[in-house]
Amino acid sequence: MLNSHVLDVLIGIVFIYLILSLICSAIMEMIAMLLSLRANTRKQWIERVLGKNLAEELYNHSLIYSLGNKGNMIWNWIERIKQQIKKDENDIKKEIYGFPSYIPANAFALALISTICKYHCKHPTNDRSRCNTHKFMNCLLEGKLDGNCKDEGLSRILDILKLFASESDRDVNKFIKSIEDWFNDAMDRVSGWYKRKSQIGIFLIALTIALALNLDTFQIAGAIYKDSVLCDALVNSAKNVVAANISQNQSFEALTAVLNQTSESVVRLNFYIGWKWNSSLSVWENLIRILSSLINNPIKIAGILATTFAAVIKAPIWFDLLSRFVRLRTTGEKPKDDKTKSS
Repeated sequence: MLNSHVLDVLIGIVFIYLILSLICSAIMEMIAMLLSLRANTRKQWIERVLGKNLAEELYNHSLIYSLGNKGNMIWNWIERIKQQIKKDENDIKKEIYGFPSYIPANAFALALISTICKYHCKHPTNDRSRCNTHKFMNCLLEGKLDGNCKDEGLSRILDILKLFASESDRDVNKFIKSIEDWFNDAMDRVSGWYKRKSQIGIFLIALTIALALNLDTFQIAGAIYKDSVLCDALVNSAKNVVAANISQNQSFEALTAVLNQTSESVVRLNFYIGWKWNSSLSVWENLIRILSSLINNPIKIAGILATTFAAVIKAPIWFDLLSRFVRLRTTGEKPKDDKTKSS
């Protein structure tokens, strides 16, 4: 059985890791939302496969265009600047919609076929039968599509669609299903790209916060071990958080709920974090002094890196570990009204 005070120190450290992980995740979610990171990651894959020209035509298709929203102010400003540079009055009058963060597989398949039919079939432009999926398959297999163009993206996607068409035995449903399955598999990989970008972003955010606030794991652990008031405050806050059974599904909501339980412990922790600032020196001189002290102290660097890597770990993991430690501490406590048995 762990010593009760050592267990309290572990609870305090894990609780701080939980708070930091939630803060970094919440900041990353906000950045991803402002930059439309998920939608732009999906757009990168579509441009990589279809080429920029065909991808732009696909995104302008009604099925895809209608899935976007105009809630992203940053990208709206960027698009407005591009339109002003082009000086195209028709474009300037258009409403700007962001790229959709989610595209249904069926909508992608139908929009892709319709876009290729509209812009790249050899049929006359007034022939509405060109958008018939069955006739599109026949044209694809018979080589009646413009596959000899210089557009590598179009040639690439026509090769893929021709493979799907040949495997479907001219069955339209099988053909559409093949495109949908291919798109869904690709979106699974795109989700992996997005997660890696998010992990890198969270690491950089955590490193910035740890450096700015001097969040040295070893220094914090020592402070919790020596300061009984801080230790008790962190343990009590951890108990309240565990008792509230706070869900970690929504970072913003979970962060708000956790911070509501940490006012006392955070105030006490302020005495042990941050850098000592010399008011007699300029800002740059203080920064150089802090950087020099950091470079010459490998233990300090290791402590800050430990905090950074801990913040990258998802909050539910820390919450689960915190719950286990709190339960372990609770079972180890003696009841207050402990009565000795009479012999």
